[in-house]
Amino acid sequence: MSILRSLLFISVVTLGFQARPGLFGHISSQGDIILGGLFPVHKEGSREDICGPFSEIPGYQYMEAMRYAVDQINNRSDILPGIRLGTIIYDTCRSPTITADHTKDFIKSSLERGANGSEFAGVIGPFTSGNSIIVANFLRVFEIPQISYGGLTVELSNKGRYGYFFRTVPPDSFFAEGLARLLEHFRWNFVSIIYSSGKYPETGTEEVVKALSRRDICLAKRHRLPRFPTEEDFDKAIAEVLSVEEAKVTVFVTIQRDSRGLLKAKKRNPLAKRLAIVASVSWSNRDDITKGLGLVAEGTITFGHLGGSNMQEFENYFRSLNLSNYQQNHRKWFEEFWESQFECSLGNTSNYSKKCTGKENLLSHQMEIAPVRVVINAVFAMAYSLENMRKILCPNISGMCSKMKPLSRNLLKKFLENVTFPDSCFNWPIMFNQNNEVAGNYTVFNYRQSKPGVFSYIPVGNWTSKLQENGEISGKLQLDISKIRWPNETVPISKCSVDCGLGNVKQPRYGEECCWDCVTCDKYDVILNETTCRACAEGYVPDANFSSCLKLEVKYMNLRRPLAVFLVFLASVGIITNLTALIVFYIKRNHQLIKATNIEACYFIFSGIFLIFITAIVFVARPTQSLCYTQRFLLANSFTVCYAALLVKLRRIYNKSIRENQLGNQGESSHFLSLRLHLVITISIIIIQVLCTVLTITRNTPKLRENFYFKTGELLLECPLKSSVFVAYIAGSLILVFICTGYAFLTRNIQKNFHETRYISFTTYTSNVLWVVLLAFFLNSEDSFSRQDLIAGISLLIGWLTLLGLFAPLFYHLRTKKVFDRTSLIDWDLVRTGPRMANPS
Repeated sequence: MSILRSLLFISVVTLGFQARPGLFGHISSQGDIILGGLFPVHKEGSREDICGPFSEIPGYQYMEAMRYAVDQINNRSDILPGIRLGTIIYDTCRSPTITADHTKDFIKSSLERGANGSEFAGVIGPFTSGNSIIVANFLRVFEIPQISYGGLTVELSNKGRYGYFFRTVPPDSFFAEGLARLLEHFRWNFVSIIYSSGKYPETGTEEVVKALSRRDICLAKRHRLPRFPTEEDFDKAIAEVLSVEEAKVTVFVTIQRDSRGLLKAKKRNPLAKRLAIVASVSWSNRDDITKGLGLVAEGTITFGHLGGSNMQEFENYFRSLNLSNYQQNHRKWFEEFWESQFECSLGNTSNYSKKCTGKENLLSHQMEIAPVRVVINAVFAMAYSLENMRKILCPNISGMCSKMKPLSRNLLKKFLENVTFPDSCFNWPIMFNQNNEVAGNYTVFNYRQSKPGVFSYIPVGNWTSKLQENGEISGKLQLDISKIRWPNETVPISKCSVDCGLGNVKQPRYGEECCWDCVTCDKYDVILNETTCRACAEGYVPDANFSSCLKLEVKYMNLRRPLAVFLVFLASVGIITNLTALIVFYIKRNHQLIKATNIEACYFIFSGIFLIFITAIVFVARPTQSLCYTQRFLLANSFTVCYAALLVKLRRIYNKSIRENQLGNQGESSHFLSLRLHLVITISIIIIQVLCTVLTITRNTPKLRENFYFKTGELLLECPLKSSVFVAYIAGSLILVFICTGYAFLTRNIQKNFHETRYISFTTYTSNVLWVVLLAFFLNSEDSFSRQDLIAGISLLIGWLTLLGLFAPLFYHLRTKKVFDRTSLIDWDLVRTGPRMANPS
C-alpha cells in the first residue's frame, strides 16, 4: 500500500504542478490541524478550466460559514483545548477539472507535513454530487476523511467503495421517499418529472422513480434537460409535460439555473398556468430562482434541509462584515460579494458603473441567507471527532501530544463513524448512520404571496426520516394544509383516472398502470381486489361494502300473507258451502229431482270440489317435504275426481237422448246396469289418474329446497315445479274437461231436469277459459310465488264455479218446485232405477 501511495504521490505532485497556472485562488489560515474546504464561490465557466460569474448562494456564504465555524471552535476551551484549527479553502467553480486539481493539492498537503508541523485532517466539501464523487475517489486511496455538505447522490452511500466519505446532508433517497409520501398524501398518482443533466439530478431522479413505483404513482412524462439548456430547451420541456392533460403536477429535480429557466418558460406558455410544481432540495427556499417570477412560481411546494437559514448567530456575524473589518488574507472573494450585493464597483474590473463608497452596510440590507447549517455541522463533526481522538490518545493533556503526530486519518475516520455532537441550529444530537450519513430531516415550503406584491417561502410542514438497519427508510410527513396556497386556488387533481365508486373495479388501460376505466360489477358480485369481481354463491348477495357475501333471508309461502289469508278464506267458505250442499243433498236424496240428477255421480263431484278447495289451501301454505307430495297429488287428482264423474254423467245423458230418439225406452234392467257401469268407469278413470300421478312423482320426485332467482334477487323455500311436469300433472284433467265440454255442447238443448245440461255447459265452457288462463300464465311466469298463487286462485274459481254452476240451480228448483208430474222435465228413468224406486203415477 505504501508503494502505491508513493507512486500516486509522484503523479499527484506532477499533475498538481502542471495545473498551477490555472490556480483559481484560495483562502488559508494557520493552525495545528488543517481542514481543507471546497466551495463553489463561482459558477461554471464556458470551459472546464475557467470559472464563471460570482456565486453568493450557496458558494460564498457556505465558504464563510466554514470560516465562522472554525473561529467558533478555536474560541472555545471545551473543544480541542490547546489546538488551533486552520484552513485551506479552494474555489471549485462547480468544475470537475478544477475540483480534481484542488483535491490533488489536499493530497500533497496530507503527504507533506507543513513546515510549522501542522497536520492535515480532512476535507469539507464539495457541494455538488458529481464533484463529491471525484473527490471521494481520490481521497479514499490516501485514507483522507471527507465530509460533504451538498453531495446528495445515493451512489455515495456505497460504503464498500466510499468508506472515507461522510455527509451532513441526507442522500436523495430520503428526499425521494418524502416526495412520494407528499404525492400520495394529495392522491396525485400521475405526474411528470423534469430533471437536469448531472450526477445528482440523474441519480436523484432514479431514486424518485423507484419511490414512486413503490406507491403505484406513475410518470406521465420524464424529460431530461441538456447540460447547457437554451430557452428552446426549456420551452420544449414545459410543452412536453403539458401534452398530458391529466398530469397537472410536475416534479422538478433541477439545479438552480434550470429551475429558473423552466419558470421563465412556464411564464411564456399561457397553458402552463394549470401546472403545479413540486421541487427538490436544490430549489429549497432560494430567492434567486423566483426573483421577478413570483406569480409564475406561486403555489410551488419545495423541500429544503431542515432549519434552512435559521442560523441567527451566523447571520449576525455575516451582516457585521464590511470593507474595513474583513481581515482575511484573501479579500478578492469578499470584494466580489460586496460588489454583487450593492451593485457597485471597487475596481476597474467590475461590470458596475457605480462606485462603492465603503459606507454600505449589510445590517440593514435586504439579503437572503443560505442554509449554512449543513456546513457548520460538517466542521463541528470533524472537530468533535478530533476532540474524542485527543481524549483517548492524550488524556489530561492540552494540545497535541506525540501520539497524535503524525495524525492518523484512518483512526480519525473511526472516530467520525461513532461521533455524536449537537446540531448547530436545533441543539439536538447528530450522529452518522451505517452509511456515514445523517437522518433525512426536511422542511416543506410553499412559495406564495404573503402580502400584496410580496412573495415568500412559507413553511407548511416537515419530513422527518431515518435509515433502518435493514436499509429501508422510515419517517413521518406532517403538513398544515391550511397554510398552502395552490396555483389556481384549489388543490390540483393529477390523476389519469378518477377513483372508481363503490361496486366498481378498475380495468387497466394497456400500457398505463395508473390509467384505468371503471367497470361496474354484477349485482351479485363482491370486489375481490381493485381489478377483480367475484360472484357470490346462489342465495348470497354482497354486503354494503361489496367485501363479503351474505346469505339472503329465505322467503316462503305462508298463510299470514294478505293474499293467502283471502284465498284461504274463500276456500274455507267454499268447503263449508260444499259440505252444506252435500248434507242437504243427502237429506233430500229421496226427492224425485235429486234422484233424477244421478246421486252417485254427484257424490263424486262433491268430493272433487272439496279436494279442489283443499288444493287451493295447500298451495299457499308454508312448504314442507310432505306438503310437496300433497300439492302434486291434489293438483293431479282433485279435478279428475270431479271431471270423471261429470263426464260419466254427461255421457249417460247423451246416450239416453240418442236412445230415446232412435229406439225408445228399453226397460229398467238395462238402465240399472248402465248406472253400475258408469260408476265403475268413474272409479276406473280416477284410479288410472292416481297411477299416472304416482308414476310422475316417482320419475320426478318433488324436493323441498332453497332456490335463488337472479331477476328478483330472492331466495325462496319451495318445491320447484317445472312447466313440463306441471303439464303432465294436469294433462288428465284437461283431457277430461275438454271431453266434458264436448258432451255439454252436444246435450245443451235437452229439456231435462230444470235444463241441467245448459248449466253444465256454462260450467265447462267457463272452466275451459280458466284452464287456458292458468296454462298461459304458468308457462310464461318464472316467479314461484306467482305460480302458486295462480294455481290456488284458479282452483278456487273452478271449485266455486263447479259448485254453483252444477248445484245452485238444483237447490233453487228444490226450493221453488213443489209438485212434479209427467209433464215435468224430470229424468224418470233415474227416478225408477234409483236406490229406492218411486212410483211415477
